[in-house]
Formats: sequence, C-alpha cells, structure tokens
Amino acid sequence: MGERSGCDGRIHGNGRRQYTVLRCDMDEKRLINAAINDIWKLIKRYYETRQDDAFWKEVVDSGVAISEKYNHHPLIDDFVKDAVMWLDKKSGNDKWWKEGTN
Repeated sequence: MGERSGCDGRIHGNGRRQYTVLRCDMDEKRLINAAINDIWKLIKRYYETRQDDAFWKEVVDSGVAISEKYNHHPLIDDFVKDAVMWLDKKSGNDKWWKEGTN
C-alpha cells in the first residue's frame, strides 16, 4: 500500500454539539472506504452471535486480519475494535465490553 499520508481531523461545532471533520487525500479515503466495507462484511457475517469460545475466536481473528490488511491504521483499528465490541455487547455476553480490549 505504500506510505500513507495522515488525515487531519478538525473539531467543528458550537458548544452543544461538536463533530470532527476528517480531511484526507484521495488515497487515504479509498483505503478507509475499503476498510469500512470489510468491517461491514465482518458485522454481517457474525451478526447472529453465539456464546462459544470458538465463535468468538473466529470473530476476533477476522478483526485482526482486517487490521493487519490495512497495516494497523489507527482509525481502522478503532473501527474494528468497536465493531467486535458491539457484536459482543449485542450478544448479551459483554465479556469484551466489561473487561476492555487491548
């Protein structure tokens, strides 16, 4: 993928509501878009959760594979972690949610 340029996140908004605008060059946007599509596929694939360790190992391994595919880009790593934590919370297990991830 080559050397990637950084994204510039700037905070906008008034006192009640703030949001970050992410400004990236086109290559960075394509990278992020491709990663979001991969994360969406992960969510769709594992949407029907189970409570067995083999299932969760597969979910986590799939998330790690996405992170590695995109060279552990910080934004993509955060999206992957959030997707896995959301699936865990949705399952009612909340193991990751309560213990944290690192």
